[in-house]
Amino acid sequence: MGSTTIEPGESTTVTVSMLMHKGMGGQHLFEVTIKSNDPSPAVSKVSVRANYI
Repeated sequence: MGSTTIEPGESTTVTVSMLMHKGMGGQHLFEVTIKSNDPSPAVSKVSVRANYI
Protein backbone atom coordinates (compact mmCIF):
# COMPACT_ATOMS: atom_id res chain seq x y z
CA MET A 1 0.00 0.00 0.00
CA GLY A 2 1.03 3.53 -0.58
CA SER A 3 0.23 6.60 1.42
CA THR A 4 -2.44 9.25 1.07
CA THR A 5 -2.54 12.73 2.58
CA ILE A 6 -5.96 13.64 3.97
CA GLU A 7 -6.51 17.21 5.09
CA PRO A 8 -8.86 17.99 8.00
CA GLY A 9 -12.47 17.60 6.88
CA GLU A 10 -11.54 15.45 3.87
CA SER A 11 -12.13 11.72 3.41
CA THR A 12 -10.80 8.93 1.24
CA THR A 13 -11.68 5.37 0.24
CA VAL A 14 -9.49 2.41 1.14
CA THR A 15 -9.81 -0.80 -0.87
CA VAL A 16 -8.83 -4.05 0.83
CA SER A 17 -8.50 -7.42 -0.94
CA MET A 18 -8.75 -10.70 0.94
CA LEU A 19 -7.46 -13.93 -0.55
CA MET A 20 -9.58 -16.91 0.45
CA HIS A 21 -8.97 -20.58 -0.39
CA LYS A 22 -11.26 -23.56 -0.89
CA GLY A 23 -12.50 -24.83 2.46
CA MET A 24 -12.40 -21.38 4.08
CA GLY A 25 -16.12 -20.66 3.58
CA GLY A 26 -18.17 -18.82 6.18
CA GLN A 27 -17.74 -15.70 8.23
CA HIS A 28 -14.32 -14.21 8.91
CA LEU A 29 -13.24 -11.19 10.91
CA PHE A 30 -10.26 -9.17 9.71
CA GLU A 31 -8.57 -6.15 11.26
CA VAL A 32 -7.17 -3.33 9.12
CA THR A 33 -4.55 -1.11 10.78
CA ILE A 34 -4.34 2.53 9.69
CA LYS A 35 -1.23 4.46 10.71
CA SER A 36 -1.31 8.25 10.93
CA ASN A 37 1.04 11.11 11.66
CA ASP A 38 -1.75 12.53 13.85
CA PRO A 39 -0.68 11.91 17.45
CA SER A 40 -4.23 11.25 18.62
CA PRO A 41 -4.58 8.47 17.59
CA ALA A 42 -1.42 7.53 15.72
CA VAL A 43 -2.88 4.09 14.91
CA SER A 44 -6.52 3.19 14.27
CA LYS A 45 -7.88 -0.31 13.81
CA VAL A 46 -10.98 -1.07 11.72
CA SER A 47 -12.76 -4.42 11.96
CA VAL A 48 -14.01 -5.94 8.69
CA ARG A 49 -16.45 -8.85 8.73
CA ALA A 50 -16.63 -10.92 5.54
CA ASN A 51 -18.80 -13.88 4.55
CA TYR A 52 -16.97 -16.07 2.04
CA ILE A 53 -19.31 -18.23 -0.05
